[in-house]
Amino acid sequence: MSSSEEKREIHYPHIISTRVDWETKGEIEDIALFDRKKPATWIRDLIIGAIKRYQRNPQYKRFKRDLEARK
Repeated sequence: MSSSEEKREIHYPHIISTRVDWETKGEIEDIALFDRKKPATWIRDLIIGAIKRYQRNPQYKRFKRDLEARK
């Protein structure tokens, strides 16, 4: 595999979509521009950050253990 093909490798293969109103879409675009990111990248970073916060939450950890025990 050449280096250019390696750069095009998909690191996030799953797509999640959601609906927002025009005002929210505009704010996302403005904030992403401010952070010098693409809107999708900014949203992905926001989601990943929220997940990491939950993973540090003791109540969520307990919930996950209980959930796994039921499986």
